[in-house]
Amino acid sequence: MVTGSLDKEIIQRIIRHHIMQVRHCYERQLAKDPNLEGRLKIKFTITKDGRVSTVMVQEALETSVDSCVAQVFRRMTFPKPQGGGIVIVSYPFVFKAGTSAPPPQSKSSPPPSRAPKTTTPAAQPTKPGQK
Repeated sequence: MVTGSLDKEIIQRIIRHHIMQVRHCYERQLAKDPNLEGRLKIKFTITKDGRVSTVMVQEALETSVDSCVAQVFRRMTFPKPQGGGIVIVSYPFVFKAGTSAPPPQSKSSPPPSRAPKTTTPAAQPTKPGQK
């Protein structure tokens, strides 16, 4: 039962604060598999004191990336939910290897290398029974 609430923007801000750790999980596996891309969806519970109590992978990308990202979420802390209850959140990530916008180059500069791209859609708090 969801009895508390937490603003989506606050949830997003906390996740963005940890996005480099999430990106590292992906980059580590991307080095082994340069074609790795896809969607990972994490479902987690924020307790009444702001800690993350459970983390579940709803849509898997790759086992080592999935478990690494889950560990990142387990370490996150959020503000206490309003109303003193819990908040259940489903949060998707889309990972795609691509090129980032390179800085201006002189003619003698080497071409830009492939850099991983991570997009993070808005947090989607859900109620029990929803996917």
